[in-house]
Amino acid sequence: MSSPPTAPVWPSQWQAEVMIADTRVSNNATTADYLPIGGVGNYYYDSTTSTSAFVYTIRPTGDQIREVVGNASDSYVISEGGVCKIETSSNDARFQTLPRDFLSKGKFNFIGYEYYLRANVFYETYHWSGYYPANSTLRIDYWHAVKMDAPYRLTWGTSPPIVVEFINVVDTLPTPHNAIFNVPTNCKQQIEDDSIILYDDEALSHNDDVKASPKGKAWPSQWHGSANYTGNDLGLFATPDDIIGEPTTVAISLYGTYYYDWINLRECNVWTDVKTGAPTKTLIINGTFHLVNLVTKSCKIIPTSPVNGPLNYTWPTNLPYADEEQVLSGDATHYTLTHHYMFDAFGVGQEHSFNYWEMSGSQSPVQFQGPVLDFFPYGQSMMSWSNFVPNLDGVNVDEIFWLPDDCKKIPEEEFKTLPEYPMAQ
Repeated sequence: MSSPPTAPVWPSQWQAEVMIADTRVSNNATTADYLPIGGVGNYYYDSTTSTSAFVYTIRPTGDQIREVVGNASDSYVISEGGVCKIETSSNDARFQTLPRDFLSKGKFNFIGYEYYLRANVFYETYHWSGYYPANSTLRIDYWHAVKMDAPYRLTWGTSPPIVVEFINVVDTLPTPHNAIFNVPTNCKQQIEDDSIILYDDEALSHNDDVKASPKGKAWPSQWHGSANYTGNDLGLFATPDDIIGEPTTVAISLYGTYYYDWINLRECNVWTDVKTGAPTKTLIINGTFHLVNLVTKSCKIIPTSPVNGPLNYTWPTNLPYADEEQVLSGDATHYTLTHHYMFDAFGVGQEHSFNYWEMSGSQSPVQFQGPVLDFFPYGQSMMSWSNFVPNLDGVNVDEIFWLPDDCKKIPEEEFKTLPEYPMAQ
């Protein structure tokens, strides 16, 4: 079993673009499973003065906000026109600038290695969950982007959480930057009936409620939905010198529609190559993996034995529960609350675990990440789903699952060079 990675330490000064989801916006659009992104802008961090600042625009209203956070439990919010209010919350890490080494100074557990989709790219992240300071009652979850060695996501609370997504992190601050952290002398205490609701303290206060671990829901015996896929060539080109767990940052290579038909022991992905536009489809029928070029109608049987597919529709019910997480939507407009399950099936470490996310309410599939044992070093593949439909009603299944009569099994060496197979280039 592999050891958890060393907890990262932030640079002393850095900045990033951010997307913010919290109760700064009207709660009318917020549900248990749907958390809209309410603010977009920039974040600035300066550990030398224990100060940080958010400068952002509220999406629904267009209001401009600058929020300065010190090392005490106060947050100074400066809105358009220079109006300044003080928002205070005791024992709340959200209202203080976290130290560079908060992961080691607080009480945090390493959750695992997880891939997340953002702007058509999957990012490998390290995930920690816990409390800062150690005696705090507010849960913090932190994701660190592996390849970029930079903050990826930070959440406070769970009911619903405040989520900050960090993008394009730079290890410097603008010059000069004093104006970013400057607080007017006329700041007043925030009053309850302000038009801008900054934080829902009542919601945050329930984040430590003990919940029974959910059980994964069996798939419908037939379903379909939109899909995105990427992977590191299923490990075909990996060598012993490669880094275990690659890729750490990889763009979506295929998009299309996934069809699942357990009743007839088959599944199909109809794909379009993101770079070339080439159409293909991959089918698993009775444990055999087929690749069909939809232009030439040629068919290959891929040497990935044993496939043993499609997955049994009950497979999510056997996965150990890991935690509750927010997953960013493909259009980056909201987060979806999910149940996250993780299973180290091969016993070779968390970086090679199977990971599965389902919506917390409907428990419909959201994302899958898993290793491929056939080829060293357990290459990762990632697939995300949306527009879930729990049946195949109205789908032309004869066309979707059609196979040419001349499908031929090919040697592994030939498979590596197939030009019509995007995943093998």
